[in-house]
Amino acid sequence: MLLISSRSIYLATAGVVGSVLIPLWARDLANMSEMDLSLVFAIEGVVYTILAPIGGRIVEGSHWFLLSLIELLIRSGALLVLANSFDMTGVLLALLMDSGFAIFFMPSIDSRISAISEKFHRGAVWGVQQSIMTLATMGVTYLGGLIWDALGPTNTLYIHLTYMVVLTAMLLLLAKTDKQTSNA
Repeated sequence: MLLISSRSIYLATAGVVGSVLIPLWARDLANMSEMDLSLVFAIEGVVYTILAPIGGRIVEGSHWFLLSLIELLIRSGALLVLANSFDMTGVLLALLMDSGFAIFFMPSIDSRISAISEKFHRGAVWGVQQSIMTLATMGVTYLGGLIWDALGPTNTLYIHLTYMVVLTAMLLLLAKTDKQTSNA
């Protein structure tokens, strides 16, 4: 359940930067050409496409914990960059940091879920995983909207850093469990 919860919270927080960007970008988007906007998303997509297979391969080794921790630090940096820079350069940097470098945590979690699930239970595990992930995404999005209305975009981003702390604690528990399992 810890693996599924970690995955769900991670994916729920993945939308935080995007959900904060859309209202902030509204004015800028109206003034941007389709080509410029497409270029921003294309750059993000290219970085992720190049790095994802590398990250998935690297994470198969014994350094999955450290690499996942580095990824959470990079994502925290993306929130801080975005909180302090609402121009297009800051937005592109935040997008790249937030999703372009999202290459270690998910492969670590997914490979562990797959390894502990017996073949005939994987469908049930996947169903539970999707339900929990959807609930977590709805909760994080709704809470983010409430915080946004009450405190504004910058404070919303700072408050969302607590999710990175929660994910780091979950990562520590997973590493401890992984170590105990490998020693047994």
